[in-house]
Amino acid sequence: MNYLKVFSAPMKGSSWMYCPLDGNPDHHDHSDKLEDTVKRRATHTIKRRRDNLYDVLTTTACIGLLGLMLVLSWDRWKRYEPQIACRDPPQRREWRTLRPQEQQSYIDAVLCLSDRPSIFEPGSSRFDDMAYLHLNEGTITHYAAAFLPFHRYFIHIFEKALGKECGYYGGLPYWDWSLDSSDLALSPIWRDIGGFGGSGNPDIGEEISGGHCITSGPFAYATRHWKAKWNGNNFEPVAKPHCLSRGFVAPGADKDDFQKGIAPESLADVLAHPEYDGFLKILEMMSHNSIPQFVQGDFFLGTAPNDPVFYLHHAQVDRLWWLWQQEDAEHRLYAFQGAAENQLFGGSNSSEKASVAASLNDVLTFGRFGDHVQIRDLMRTDTSLLCYKY
Repeated sequence: MNYLKVFSAPMKGSSWMYCPLDGNPDHHDHSDKLEDTVKRRATHTIKRRRDNLYDVLTTTACIGLLGLMLVLSWDRWKRYEPQIACRDPPQRREWRTLRPQEQQSYIDAVLCLSDRPSIFEPGSSRFDDMAYLHLNEGTITHYAAAFLPFHRYFIHIFEKALGKECGYYGGLPYWDWSLDSSDLALSPIWRDIGGFGGSGNPDIGEEISGGHCITSGPFAYATRHWKAKWNGNNFEPVAKPHCLSRGFVAPGADKDDFQKGIAPESLADVLAHPEYDGFLKILEMMSHNSIPQFVQGDFFLGTAPNDPVFYLHHAQVDRLWWLWQQEDAEHRLYAFQGAAENQLFGGSNSSEKASVAASLNDVLTFGRFGDHVQIRDLMRTDTSLLCYKY
């Protein structure tokens, strides 16, 4: 028998009484059990409401924290909207195909950037900023899958700076060194007029990685602010103003090997690799490395962007990647695999690095000099982000 406990208001003659729910006033013997039941139910209801309130507060706090994280990270992730195609992307051209006035316009813009103050380092230039950026953010991408996309965006940042800060919009030229594989030292890229000057003078200035001060051409006696220094685990930028240096390797076996690595038949072998990983390894370690190993000086260091020819060199590397992609666009535009970190030096130990695979979702950082960019957004050049072709 179930009973209902009824409380009458505190008036004269008021009292507690139990009324049987079935209407029988004689069933008073179950009143104690009913009271215990009602108390248990009340306690359970209070506990349930308390738990529900805890859940609501916890959920609200989590939503608030998530919202804060989204707000704080918006600037980092805002570029991750799908990239749309650009109309009529401009074509990057080989240096020697430019008219003399076009060559001079480009050189003037580079000199302009060398005269503009750094955005963070007193006494250095905007041109120096790029060498700092390359060493600080780019070292981890060398001998790793991200080598090509990192440098694709790195030279894009430089190209945009030439336009925005120095009024040059002629497109970043490239140096097709395969045309000079018979003798790199005789390339027109090293001319004093219509070029970037030649090898350094061994009688002037300190030696830097086999190079000496350049004393002819548009960048004669140019001062560079940063120099790479090995700290036992990695390279770091050190402020050490010095004369821009080069030191071409003398004729011999080494020079022959470097020239063989950039010869047309060698590039044909590079482009014949069907998989990204194999293509990248031989491109970077053979063809790409041949140029700084021949030029030496500043070009040989992690601060290689000290040398203005660096940008034409990497435009050529980017062009070869672009050609490889276009050969089978359906399968190669987003082909990307390999190690996530530099496999030769810096960062974690080699066994740990080898076990971490790169992904199109990986994010490349460019410090204070450019937005964070997801690698998948750099696989095509015909989008609104990059917008160029070869």
